[in-house]
Amino acid sequence: MIRKALLFAIALFGSYSILLLLPVSSSLHASQHQWQDNLIKAQQFIYSGDPPPHQVIVGSSLSCRLVMDSLPGTYNLSFGGQSIFDGLAILLQQSRLPETVLIEMNVALRKENSDFTYALHNPVLFYPRKWFPALREDRQPLGVMGSKLNQVVTHRILERTKTALGLNAMLPANTIGGELFANSLHIQVQNYSKEPDKKVVETSFLHLKADVDALEKRRVRVVFFEMPVNDTLKNLPEAITIRSAFYTWFSPTAYTYIPSPSQSYRTTDGEHLGQEEALRYTLYLQHYLSSGFSKNPQEQPHP
Repeated sequence: MIRKALLFAIALFGSYSILLLLPVSSSLHASQHQWQDNLIKAQQFIYSGDPPPHQVIVGSSLSCRLVMDSLPGTYNLSFGGQSIFDGLAILLQQSRLPETVLIEMNVALRKENSDFTYALHNPVLFYPRKWFPALREDRQPLGVMGSKLNQVVTHRILERTKTALGLNAMLPANTIGGELFANSLHIQVQNYSKEPDKKVVETSFLHLKADVDALEKRRVRVVFFEMPVNDTLKNLPEAITIRSAFYTWFSPTAYTYIPSPSQSYRTTDGEHLGQEEALRYTLYLQHYLSSGFSKNPQEQPHP
């Protein structure tokens, strides 16, 4: 009985693995939660087998909002709830690197999530996942089936709701507004108003300097950029301290900084851009990437 069950499981796994090799399987992937979504994004980068992209972005959940369809030749290694050090750790493990790495400045004091990076490079699972896509996070059969079922149910509910309300157009995307937004912004103001611990700043930037030096030794160009946040937060102690630390450790005369846009941006909670604003900043970023980072010296940031 055990033997039959084992043979049946092997047959199912083999059949599913073969299915994933077919072109029709391109839509068979799913993410069930943020942690898994981060793993999927990283695994797709690690196991792609393609030449490295020209540019890679490393950042936090703020940079996750960038609209990558508008940044051709660029891969986004930004992870929700995590920091720039996770993306940098993944990059430095690769045998081939991109020409340019863009590093988000906003969340530079959050440590690398060692559990996350270990899960990606676990020696027991690394090569099996490389050889068998069925073992990767986005290809889990139950997750894929659940995702497809959820899409069907959600679509039917949405259609019924639109019919009941007499709507022909898509319903607008959810946004945070009113009192909820005010409360979220108030919390962010409190967080940004705290002066970061000097030891934490020093430790973080020592780590970042080592990573940047390692990239530059492999002839990678490093560029820094700051994701837009609510205007109220821009000049509070935490933001000022992080910005000043960047200019101290990575002089604007020696490193490239993409200037922060002069226009204000709307956010959903004080920090994260909504869809339209994320697209607007993505196009702004794309302008500098496509122009080879040529810019007016007057636009260079200063401490």
